[in-house]
Amino acid sequence: MKKTKRKRPLIKLILEDYVGNFEFEDDLHIISYKNIVEKELVNKNNYRIRFDSCTFKKVVFNYNKLDRSEFIDVVFENCDLSNNTFDNSIFIRCEFKECKLVGSIFSECVLTDVLIEESILKYAVIEDSKIKSLEAINSSFNEASFYGNELKNVSFDSVDFEKAIFYETKLNGVDLSTCKINSIKIDHKSIEGSIISSWQAESVCYLLGVKIK
Repeated sequence: MKKTKRKRPLIKLILEDYVGNFEFEDDLHIISYKNIVEKELVNKNNYRIRFDSCTFKKVVFNYNKLDRSEFIDVVFENCDLSNNTFDNSIFIRCEFKECKLVGSIFSECVLTDVLIEESILKYAVIEDSKIKSLEAINSSFNEASFYGNELKNVSFDSVDFEKAIFYETKLNGVDLSTCKINSIKIDHKSIEGSIISSWQAESVCYLLGVKIK
């Protein structure tokens, strides 16, 4: 499989441990060059945060609404980022390793040079977003939804898309041959031009209304 040419997070300085909690009052709080371990941000609304050159380990972000937030040169490891809403947020040179993003919503976001590895995004919703140079490996998007996204230079390796929904998200040139696509729901324009294996043909023919005898 052809790998995506993805820029890795640029963290050039030694990171200091972050001290304190995530209780911010100002409109835009900036955290830079920090190593953030076992912190929590739960049930916060209309937060706008910028994380620049940070690592997160065993951090819990749940049920938050983060508007116009920025994640630049950030690495998440063993974090629970489930049930968040990211509106108009950007993720640039970010990595998610062994993370949970179950039910999280990415609406009108920009995701550039992003790695998703050994992570769970079941029920996630990605809509009206621009996605460039994204690489997903051994991860689950089971029952996730993709609506109206622009994709460029993305790769999926051993990704579970079972029962996922794709609508107006063109997969032209995207290799799905190692992925699980059982019972996906997808419109013709989205599936057109994608690359599949022979054993996946029956699933795709079913989507196109073609029966295999």
